Amino acid sequence: MGQQVNFYMTHDDEKEFLNYVKGTGNVEVLPHQSTMSSFVPVVEMPEADQEESNRIFWLFNRSVSSNLVVDYDDDHGVYVIDGLRSSAVEFARCFTRDNRMNAGRIWVEFTTIDNDTMDLGQKEREFKRWYESIANWIRKKYYLTGWLVYAGRGACKFQDEGGILP
Repeated sequence: MGQQVNFYMTHDDEKEFLNYVKGTGNVEVLPHQSTMSSFVPVVEMPEADQEESNRIFWLFNRSVSSNLVVDYDDDHGVYVIDGLRSSAVEFARCFTRDNRMNAGRIWVEFTTIDNDTMDLGQKEREFKRWYESIANWIRKKYYLTGWLVYAGRGACKFQDEGGILP
């Protein structure tokens, strides 16, 4: 069972968040899937929408871990990052549709399983500390909406101007 922090972010909120995250070490934003087994870091984030390829990314800090496990998805013919075995943080972006902002999240799993022995283990302490620094940044900088979801300044402005944060 993983840990997550849910949030509402506008494009400007997201830029501020990613600038913070990238300042915590040798951090790469990786796509959800790739046609190659070596994932190329994303330089410019695409427009956020409900398409998984534009919404789901991985935050990977090479300063705290080299543990990035990639599997081939035979059904879709692409490589995917295994979030259960990798020391990476899932970054699911917000997107707006019909003046309604859909929440995003950061999600992580700290328990790992050895596929050969089926033994449970823990991911690196430094990885856990890194995730907690990101989660705490959101908790401190954003406003708690009352539903265990945090909202950035831009998202609050979006709501003040008539947008809906469900």
